[in-house]
This record gives sequence, C-alpha cells and structure tokens, in this order.
Amino acid sequence: MAAPKRDILVRRVNWWVYPAALVPLLAVFFAAAYGYLPFYFGLGAFFFLVFWLFSLLFAVYASLRKPSKEPRQ
Repeated sequence: MAAPKRDILVRRVNWWVYPAALVPLLAVFFAAAYGYLPFYFGLGAFFFLVFWLFSLLFAVYASLRKPSKEPRQ
C-alpha cells in the first residue's frame, strides 16, 4: 500500500531557527573578512548565507500563502 502524499512545504515554521543560525554564520564571515580566519572560511560562510537567505524566503512564502479551498485528489 502506498503512503499518502504530503505537501512539500511545511505547515508551521520555527522562526527562532533563523536568527540562531545567522549569528554564527555572520561571526565566521566577519572573522574571515578581518583576517582572524582563513579566506576559505569566509567563502564557506557566504555560501551558507545564500542558502540561509533562500530558506528564509521559502519560510516566509510558506507562512503567507493561503491554503487551497478544496483538497486535490
């Protein structure tokens, strides 16, 4: 028997995760920018900051979108 299909987007967003993840990412980025860490740590932090931003935008979209009026079959 096949499992029921679920929505890809989450229904409830944990908003505390976003600032909690941003603080260490920015700390690593600025530490690399000021020379306390090697340059590659800054590139890695920038890479993860881009993914953090996209994750935040998808979470905002998921929380603001209106649910469909009738279920799909």
